[in-house]
Amino acid sequence: MKRFISECQKWVETHSMVPLTVVRVYLGVGLFIKGIYFLQNREVLDAILASASLPQVPFSVAPYIIGAHLVGGLLLAAGLFTRLAAFLQMPIFYGAIAYAYAGQMTTLEARQGFEFAGLMFFLSGLLVAFGGGDWSLDKMLLLRKRDSWTHNHPDAFLDLLRVFLGVALFLKAIFFMMHRDELIQVIEKSGTWSIFPITLAHYVIPAHLVGGILLALGLLTRWAALAQLPMLIAAVFYVYLPNMLAIEGRQNFEFSSLVLFLVLLTAVFGAGKWSLEHVMSGPREGEVQPKPAH
Repeated sequence: MKRFISECQKWVETHSMVPLTVVRVYLGVGLFIKGIYFLQNREVLDAILASASLPQVPFSVAPYIIGAHLVGGLLLAAGLFTRLAAFLQMPIFYGAIAYAYAGQMTTLEARQGFEFAGLMFFLSGLLVAFGGGDWSLDKMLLLRKRDSWTHNHPDAFLDLLRVFLGVALFLKAIFFMMHRDELIQVIEKSGTWSIFPITLAHYVIPAHLVGGILLALGLLTRWAALAQLPMLIAAVFYVYLPNMLAIEGRQNFEFSSLVLFLVLLTAVFGAGKWSLEHVMSGPREGEVQPKPAH
């Protein structure tokens, strides 16, 4: 068992581009499915746009959103023109943040939408910066710049993702501390999980608060990530999955599923080089250390 764990650790350390690849594919598939949903339920997208305070633009926004999700999702999943495909998503999520949710942060639903759009904007920005990764059509067709900083520091992708998740979870805990009644309402929607709403509330807040700080610092990273799993699994399968027919329930399901996926990814791959864990562990075998200046 010990040898197996050691081999897994070595595999993780030698495959630093895997997180970038799986996040890119996950987002690509998710965006494509979202585009299909909006294409089949155009009235839902029109209702969302009508409720937002969008500025005047000389073209219809809805076809752009559907096309960007469909075409961009396919390109991201394949890793072809990755930076362009990711960049096409950023105006959509920025618009959702600035014009749909920013002025409605008083409700939990609006806050969830704001956080989802913010996370998608951040992930799209990371893909614009880092590209498709080694397992992509961009790499096969030599469309990826090999002399860039991001190419030489692929582990930075997971580190930036970990820090973002940590800060977001910490802020979520602060919100639940100030609005405990809303947290209890969410727990009570989870069926059999609602037998002990107060007990679960006392677990969720410290897990987000302490776990968020540990994730942001890169300390006890895997344990901090694993601590988030019970509440995320409950949210995905017991709270939001049964309410997928409503647009709010569907969006909350997509958001919780994405966070669950990213937390699992962090639990598998750990903290990365920009973390307290890496600093405290000292130089590892095969790692080149800079020579002191004379």
